[in-house]
Amino acid sequence: MCNTNLLFQDIDDFFDTIVKRLSLSYQDEIYKRFDNMPNAIIHFNDVELLKRAQLYVRHTDRLFGKALAKLICSMFMHIGVSANVVNDSIGKAIFIKSESKRFHFITLEKIAGFPKVPWLKSMSEKTSNNQILDYYILLTEKNISSISYLSEIKKALENDCRYFLCFEDFITTKFSSDIWNYIEKVFDKIEKEASAFQWYELVRVCNPTSINNMKSSLVDVLCNFNYKNELIKTNIQIDTLSFNIMKNQFVNNMGYKVLFEKNDFSQSLLTSEWLYNNNPINDILDNTYIITGYIKSVEQLLCWIISGFSSEYSISINTKNGIKVVSVDSDDFFKATLGNMLFFLKDFENRGIYLKGIKNYSINGLYRIINSWVQNERNGYFHKDNLSNIQELAKIRNRTFLVYFLLLGSIDMSI
Repeated sequence: MCNTNLLFQDIDDFFDTIVKRLSLSYQDEIYKRFDNMPNAIIHFNDVELLKRAQLYVRHTDRLFGKALAKLICSMFMHIGVSANVVNDSIGKAIFIKSESKRFHFITLEKIAGFPKVPWLKSMSEKTSNNQILDYYILLTEKNISSISYLSEIKKALENDCRYFLCFEDFITTKFSSDIWNYIEKVFDKIEKEASAFQWYELVRVCNPTSINNMKSSLVDVLCNFNYKNELIKTNIQIDTLSFNIMKNQFVNNMGYKVLFEKNDFSQSLLTSEWLYNNNPINDILDNTYIITGYIKSVEQLLCWIISGFSSEYSISINTKNGIKVVSVDSDDFFKATLGNMLFFLKDFENRGIYLKGIKNYSINGLYRIINSWVQNERNGYFHKDNLSNIQELAKIRNRTFLVYFLLLGSIDMSI
């Protein structure tokens, strides 16, 4: 029986090796190549720079592959299994002679474009003539996507003596779930360490196709968002009946669709959502630019909602001569401030804009939540304060989603 501490020590050594080699790799592949390099007059898309960046990535991948193979080999030895590292056309492999098994470790890049992967195509055209069983371990997270991918590969190589599984299943089967949990934590540490040396990142191009894909994902987020939990965080209560009416209107009756129509608030929302999902976020730079669209979109949405009501509704606006009451469908309405519009939501005379069943108690709660959002999120980061805290960024996004829910879930847009 192997001492688990020996396996933990192997994993710790693996971490030290990777971090050290990443550092050396960065110096070797970047500093040596770009030190004292003159700057181009215009950087549209420096192809040579990208090529060298790709070389850096592949070099670090090779280092990782070698270290990982060495780790697994050592771990096998510690549980009494004789193994050795061998080369193959895909990457490093571990061979266990006593079991006649080879374990190949392949990155996602190796099977990108399945089923047109050259080595996979060649593999499917011939059967193995030897008695060695080949196991291909995919170095991806274990989730629905990776399991589906592995299933597709297995179908393509049906009736073959080759097996595909994800790395987590390999570790838990050959070692234990405790060992996997330890490795997973080390992988997280490596990723954090590696980010200190990362000097570029590939991002998606913003075009109609990618925007439509993002919209589809955002619909899922808005429909499955835990509004009840976010509401609890505000310490402001909304009665259950009113909440259920809002949820039915916003989710089931697709009140959220307004957010994807061609309006200024739609563009603002999508801009922030694009930046949030596609830009590297850290605490080095001020991240206020990411939330600007979220914050603008709420005021724009409020303006759109209120200005759509009939002329029987009026709003108080600030003028040089004091407060002036104007119709919401007049040109003067657009002089209204966010404060004026919030008061409009709160004014008891305007309770007719809300869906039947929404109680006054909850309308007051709705007003307080949005007013708190204005004071903290809207006003908090556009003066002296920078936004560096990553958790705060997610908090602002979540609270903005709650504001959308409260407005579009409670107001009767048909009047």
